Amino acid sequence: MKAITVIATGSQGSSVVRFLAKDGNFEIRVVAKDNNSSLANSLPSIGTNIKLFRYENLDEALKDAYGAFLVANYSLNQKSIEDSGRELIDAAVRNKVKHVIWSSDYDSGALSNGEIRLPKFDTKHDVEEYAKLIRDGPTFTFLHPALYLQNLYTSLKPVQKDGKVLLSLPVPETAKLSFTDIDEFGAVAVGIFNNTDSYKDADIMVVNGVITPVELASLLSAQSGLEIQFKEDQEAFNNEKKEIGDIIRFYEKFVSRDQTASRKLYPEMKDINKWIQTCGVNWKELIQG
Repeated sequence: MKAITVIATGSQGSSVVRFLAKDGNFEIRVVAKDNNSSLANSLPSIGTNIKLFRYENLDEALKDAYGAFLVANYSLNQKSIEDSGRELIDAAVRNKVKHVIWSSDYDSGALSNGEIRLPKFDTKHDVEEYAKLIRDGPTFTFLHPALYLQNLYTSLKPVQKDGKVLLSLPVPETAKLSFTDIDEFGAVAVGIFNNTDSYKDADIMVVNGVITPVELASLLSAQSGLEIQFKEDQEAFNNEKKEIGDIIRFYEKFVSRDQTASRKLYPEMKDINKWIQTCGVNWKELIQG
């Protein structure tokens, strides 16, 4: 049975662990920042063929592993994303891991010609470029999430204002927005581990669907029973919501929305409407608060 090592400090790694367990064909080694994290405590309910490691034992977790899902997080070792990412890549090479999936992001400055700068994206992309320079090392695949659908019930949720319910976004009504259900992110990673030869050096964006803001407001209206209107609001996303605003603008304007690879790797992937219907959120209650 092939061993897969997963850096599991957040929602991406947790999703990978769940889908590896569901697949049932891998030994799963989970690297967490501590043994008392929420994921660590939930491992017995996820599966039996799972071993837990602290970050200090990273080499042990990677030894003789077939694959590794790597994602950088400051909480893991109190280093910058770039330093942490390079450390993870070096450890995988040192332990002769055969296939590494790096959770990457796009080079915002290069793709937007300097119009938008997303430092967290750029540093993850820098690690991707570092990995691509390695010779006689693992097969690398680079996964990129789109906007998380989960933002729709947190930072992007519709709000009541002046007697209306508004879905406010910093893009025009004709914009095409791509979304990722982070809970299904791991399914794409597992599909890649099951087909290593087909995804060498591949860059794959995990996309559940593409939708305009007006279409999105319509789906949320149907599910909530409320009349939700879309409003283009650049000002709000230039102030307290600047980071998420820049991410939305960047994805909409500069990043490909190809869903082909995602759906090939995980044909059961929910579309946006299905996610809205089945995510477990009471949309009316959430909005009326």
